Amino acid sequence: MGRIDLHQYKLYEKSFETVKKNVIGNNDCDIFIHAWDDNGINKSKIIELLQPKDYKIEKIIENNKEKSRWLSHKKSLNILENYTKKNDIYDFVFVCRLDIYFKTSFNFNDYEKGKLYIENWATHEIKDKDIIKKYGFCDLWFFGCQYTLKNFKNIYDEINKSNLKTQDGNHLIVYNYIIFKNIDYILIKNVLKDSDISRRVLGNMKIK
Repeated sequence: MGRIDLHQYKLYEKSFETVKKNVIGNNDCDIFIHAWDDNGINKSKIIELLQPKDYKIEKIIENNKEKSRWLSHKKSLNILENYTKKNDIYDFVFVCRLDIYFKTSFNFNDYEKGKLYIENWATHEIKDKDIIKKYGFCDLWFFGCQYTLKNFKNIYDEINKSNLKTQDGNHLIVYNYIIFKNIDYILIKNVLKDSDISRRVLGNMKIK
């Protein structure tokens, strides 16, 4: 999800190597993509690299970055839902940004259905509800059963309603939506230690 430029695409290639190793590697996965393209990137390269079951890459239609992020989130899950109308549903659905660098692996057999799994902050566990309420949730990736993700789909529709405000930023938008919808969640792993945005991991290094 998000805008794609050439340098970001190169980072994205490196990021997806970690997705193949740490998310897909231990699991039987299909890929669905929604992305914004306002820089004319070659769609065929993305499709060749990811080989999705279905996808949509389109010009950006929402200028607010928070609303744009959650509109893409909704569209990606709509693509998945449309596919499963004619096919079996999935045991788990894993949603992530396109630019995430995964450092440790997932095995979905280790997790129970009916929960929304969210990455914890920093290199330690934050369980104090007042701290979570203040800082919100990390928004790099989420996963759960398909029903749980369907309930987690419509953040975009609730922005500037139901206590979801763009000026609060994505972390608090996620937190307030989960509380509003009463979604049962579990915090696992840790940002920086287990995954991060690829540009922070790879920096400004020259990527071939």
